[in-house]
Amino acid sequence: MTVNKFEVLSKTESPPFPTEWYDFSSETHFWIRWRFEAFRMLLRDNGLLAEPGQRGLDVGCGTGIIQRQLQSGLGWHVDGCDLNSEALTRNWTPDARIMLYNVFDRKVALRETYDYLVMFDVLEHIQEPVPFLEAALHSLKPGGIVFINVPALPSLFSRYDVAAGHFRRYTRSALADELQKAGIEITETRYWGLSLVLIVALRKQLIRWLASDQRVIEIGFRPPHPAISTVFTALMTGELACLSRPPFGSSVLAIGRKPAKGK
Repeated sequence: MTVNKFEVLSKTESPPFPTEWYDFSSETHFWIRWRFEAFRMLLRDNGLLAEPGQRGLDVGCGTGIIQRQLQSGLGWHVDGCDLNSEALTRNWTPDARIMLYNVFDRKVALRETYDYLVMFDVLEHIQEPVPFLEAALHSLKPGGIVFINVPALPSLFSRYDVAAGHFRRYTRSALADELQKAGIEITETRYWGLSLVLIVALRKQLIRWLASDQRVIEIGFRPPHPAISTVFTALMTGELACLSRPPFGSSVLAIGRKPAKGK
């Protein structure tokens, strides 16, 4: 594995994160592909596929999977920041600024720098999301766009969520409430992954009695066979073709905006 360098802008680092999740995740994982395709559809429906052509910041970028998807799939330029140095050493996103940066530091050099922020599967790891969102907005230009994804349905919260460092799962209304409290104007919130709800519910029961957290992450996220990935990919294609706004799902996507100055 190549060890990549990154800029150190903050002294703070996050508590240890299960590195096995990084070992099992990649751009080819069916769930990561599904998330991106659901996001692409959300952008299309809101007329935003071509709009964020300037510069964005992936807050909680980890190994850079989302950065590279947005770069290769949409042609966007996305820098990244995180507090996990282990993840950042694995972030090989080309032509991007990669930073060990705590948004609560509100660095003057990053004030109102970016046209959009990406926070995919980050808020569920934050004990108090509203102050975190407020701090992240420091780096966003007035009128800039915020893109968010979080796990959905509190009833699906399981040992997998605990092992992955999650504090909660969301409903659409709960996510919208947090965003509005942080001063973000909601454009749309949307569930995706309707076909995965039953799978996540079954996972909750399957991993209940596993002995180690490492096995929880592995069994809960890594497909046991390539054929399983093929089946899930087919489910993704069918669901996205037939149902762009399912009544519920295993995750929630949201688009919002930072108010323009003077509002």
